[in-house]
This record gives sequence, C-alpha cells and structure tokens, in this order.
Amino acid sequence: MTERERSYLALAADLLEYPDDDFLATAERLGRALRQAECDAGRDALLSFIDWISQTDPLRAREDYVAIFDHDPAASLHMAWHRYGNDRGQGRAMAALNGLYRTAGYEPVNSGAMPDYLPRMLEFMSAAEDWAVEAMLDGFGPEIDGLTTRLKELKTPYAELLEAVVAPLRRKYPGHLSPRSKPDPTIRPMARPAPEEVPVELARRTGEIAGREGG
Repeated sequence: MTERERSYLALAADLLEYPDDDFLATAERLGRALRQAECDAGRDALLSFIDWISQTDPLRAREDYVAIFDHDPAASLHMAWHRYGNDRGQGRAMAALNGLYRTAGYEPVNSGAMPDYLPRMLEFMSAAEDWAVEAMLDGFGPEIDGLTTRLKELKTPYAELLEAVVAPLRRKYPGHLSPRSKPDPTIRPMARPAPEEVPVELARRTGEIAGREGG
C-alpha cells in the first residue's frame, strides 16, 4: 500500500465511529485537510462521505448509525462475530488479535474498543508493517469484504467509505479477501489461536518465540 492509502485507512477508522458532537468536529477537520490533498478516487470517496454526514441532521445521522451497525447483525463492526458468531472461537480470536497487536508493537488510540472492532483494525493496518497487515487480513479479510458488500446492499454512504479503503487491500492482498470456503478448514493465525497466547507464526517472525514449533 502507498502512504496515502495507509492514511485513508486511518481516516476511515475515525469516520466509522459513532457520529457524536466530537465526531462531527473531527469530520469537519478531516474534510478541510482532504480538500488540500491531491485528487484521487479514495480522497473523493472520503470527501463525499464527510460532505454527506456533515449535511445530515445530527439526530438522523445517529439514528442511521445505530440502525445499521447496532441493529443489523450482518453489518456489525465486530469482525469476530461475522466469522464465529457466538462460538467459542470468537474468544480465541480475540486473544490472537491482542497477540498480533502486541507483537506488532501497536498502541491503540481507543484503548477501550474490542480487538475485533473494525475501526481499531483499520487504524492498526494504517500503521502496521506489511506482514502484520497480511496476518490481519488472513484472519478477517473475507469478513471485512463481506461487510462492505452488506453496506452496499443497504445503500448507505458508509458503503462508499469502506469500499474506498478496502479496494487497495484487495489489489495488494487479493487472496486474503476472497470468500472463505465452508466449512472452513484453515488453520490460520486468527482461526485457532491458543487462548491468551501470541500466535506462533507471528511471534516467530518478530523473534519473540525462537525455535518454538506447534501451537
């Protein structure tokens, strides 16, 4: 990904948050900065979203957000839900995500968010090394892409916002955003982590676990 594409991931992480008063002030600031940037498809999509939400009645914007992301399970911003539902694999995936964050040296801005919360994932990928982005997408790329599809079905401007940052990920990591086979036979780092442990492959790549084999 280019540095600009990474910056768009960080912007989308902010713009996918609940549109309270602080959010609207942030959106206005981001819009001013984007208008000074060089034009491209990603910039235009982000600006279009900012213009829309800035012109929408704040109460309506909040009601729409809740209706989409809180009341429609298929549009949840929690990616482990999309992959595991209420299965116990969801808890193991949370532990593995925390392990990935630690191994990559990531300090989240919003420390209160769950590790599978999409804005946190996008923020992480905006700053992480390529191997860590690939690990994240290996675990949840199909779910992120599936959420994009669901938002398009709902015909919401949030679809264009997410598509603007998912499209570069598809180009760089095409195999990691493809629909997952069912049943899922994979043994990926995010799929079957040992509880409360750093995924072995991720740790090996950063030297935290030397010579350790298996899970």
